[in-house]
Amino acid sequence: MRHRFSLVSSQQLASDSLAIVKRILELPVYKHSSLVLGFVPLADEPDVQVVYDTALAQGKSVGPPVAFAKGRLHFYSVSKKWRTSLEPNRWGIGEPKQEHAVSVDFSLHQSILLLVPAVAFTVHKERLGRGKGYYDRFLATSLPTMRAVGVCFEHQVVENLPTAKNDRPVDILVTPKTVF
Repeated sequence: MRHRFSLVSSQQLASDSLAIVKRILELPVYKHSSLVLGFVPLADEPDVQVVYDTALAQGKSVGPPVAFAKGRLHFYSVSKKWRTSLEPNRWGIGEPKQEHAVSVDFSLHQSILLLVPAVAFTVHKERLGRGKGYYDRFLATSLPTMRAVGVCFEHQVVENLPTAKNDRPVDILVTPKTVF
């Protein structure tokens, strides 16, 4: 996957990220959501931050995660100036500063959208994460009002992935060219 990523220019990644954002904003699950949860992207992940900006401008709640011990993700509500409230965690991923953060109250939302990153996905919506199981554990909580949307570049879609019983697929997969 690293080799595939190295073959794509930064301009193409930026263009593909915008195409992914456009597709996400067109999804009925996005349009009906009142809460958008999602990752703050690393350099090799689609930049979906415009989705959060748009959601906030539309009056939706947005919650990026903080990664805790034992593979737990906890999501915090952010304001329109959310980008300035991030600090890098031990892996360099931006997280809301906890001293000013308010936990997301899932019970207040009847439709939740979760954007999920991965190293790779299959067209069957199986995912290969970065090996710590954070998103698999959160997906296993089975919030009935939540739909998980995987996001990736075209070069991250593969035919098969090794899966284990704890691996959780996403409900929808969005790439720059397709929605599965």
